[in-house]
Amino acid sequence: MHPPATQDPSRAKALDKQQRLRAARVKIRDLEASRAYWKNRALAAQGGGPPAASEATPVGAAQEPDAAARQQLRLPPPGHRHSLLVIQLTLQMFLGAGLGSRGVPRVLSLLAPWMPVSLPAHTTVLNWVYRCGLAILLQPPQRREDWIYIADHTLELGTSKCLVILGIPAARLLETGYSPSHRAMQVLAVKVTTHSTGEWVATVLREVAERTGVPVQIVADHGSDLHKGITLFRREQTTDCVETYDISHRIATLLKAELQPDARWQTFLAHCKRTLASFQQTDLAFLLPPRQRTKARFMHVDTHVEWAQNLLAYQERGDFSAVRPTCVLTVAAGTTCATVWASPACVPCTCCWAIGIPTRQPSARPCRRHPTYSSRIWTTPFGISPTPAARAFWKASPG
Repeated sequence: MHPPATQDPSRAKALDKQQRLRAARVKIRDLEASRAYWKNRALAAQGGGPPAASEATPVGAAQEPDAAARQQLRLPPPGHRHSLLVIQLTLQMFLGAGLGSRGVPRVLSLLAPWMPVSLPAHTTVLNWVYRCGLAILLQPPQRREDWIYIADHTLELGTSKCLVILGIPAARLLETGYSPSHRAMQVLAVKVTTHSTGEWVATVLREVAERTGVPVQIVADHGSDLHKGITLFRREQTTDCVETYDISHRIATLLKAELQPDARWQTFLAHCKRTLASFQQTDLAFLLPPRQRTKARFMHVDTHVEWAQNLLAYQERGDFSAVRPTCVLTVAAGTTCATVWASPACVPCTCCWAIGIPTRQPSARPCRRHPTYSSRIWTTPFGISPTPAARAFWKASPG
């Protein structure tokens, strides 16, 4: 094998010279634009007129405040390669429009033919977002006497747990209609630990109170470490500080005490779970219940209740055109079937009939005795051994 050919030294020197020349041209262009911008700013501050002809600014230099601001947006901040316009658009699209770190450069590439924008890498987008968040976190909060803290732990990531403390002045609650959004809150502290104790929580609260002043209220979920830490913090304060049980966690605790021992609720959840597993990717997938959460389950009871109400409303409307008529009975015929063919496997559901039969003949005989019997009975699509809670679907039909 021949050794790899080395690059010609003269060629490498010429390429390096070209790169330095291009960099110098870009730097000169930016310096000229910056000089024109600050020169016009100085003249405007002194109340003077535009510069003389011998001191005319370069072509395209700003002559009005709006034009000067636009020109400033095209310049990169110190230590950056991309312009201020690109950074501003990136943060607005990531934080305001919900685009991802890879979607932002793609949108900028669509705007490039009409706007002077460059394309940052997705890691650059993330770095700008991180810097923006860090700047907000390090910004000193206003010291006042009506701060309200909201303290909570995030979900554990591995062995680490993060304590986040948000704050809002009590005077701003009226402006938000006593329902503040995320934008109305200010991040006061973000602390990560591998072992959260009451003493550690009290230490964090003391550090935050030194910067903001003693709060008038602390809202938390009554976790053991949080509750202990808040209690220790309150004992050290001379002013009144109220601890408030978070309303969402309080209601979830009451619902848990009410529903967890209820056999009807547990049966309902069990049927939802079996139905979800049996009818995925079928014609009845649009009627499937929501998935059950593994954490904070009783804080999302409303999703199952709302689904059940929508399912009952769907039955009452009587329009089942979205369901392929594979097994069709009227409600009265289905009731007769359940009465005559007395079997525990024949149970009515809210919007359909679950009848445990391998074929259609056992149910067809009793159903023919009913005057509202429907002749549209075909073989069930769920096989010979369906589950007890998810067998052949028999839906109410106008006839």
